[in-house]
Amino acid sequence: MNRVLQDELMRTVNSNKDLFTFFSGRTMLITGATGLIGSMLIKSIMTANDVLHTNIRVIGHVRNIEKAEAFLKALEEILLPLRR
Repeated sequence: MNRVLQDELMRTVNSNKDLFTFFSGRTMLITGATGLIGSMLIKSIMTANDVLHTNIRVIGHVRNIEKAEAFLKALEEILLPLRR
C-alpha cells in the first residue's frame, strides 16, 4: 500500500468537504474509470464516502474488464486502512 497516495487522498477529501457533501447521496457516472484522471476521481470519491459518510454511488465505465477488476482490487487495498 502506498502511504503517500493515502495521505494525498485524505488531503484532497479534507480540503474539498463542501464539494463532496454537495454530491452526497447522488450517483456519478465516471467514464474512463481505469485511466489516470478517472481512477483518481473514483479513489477520491470512495475516500470521501469512508471519511465523510457521503454515500456517493459511482458507476465506472471501462473498456477493459480485466483492468477494471485489478483497479477494484487495488482500490480495496487503499481504502481498507481507512476503514479501521
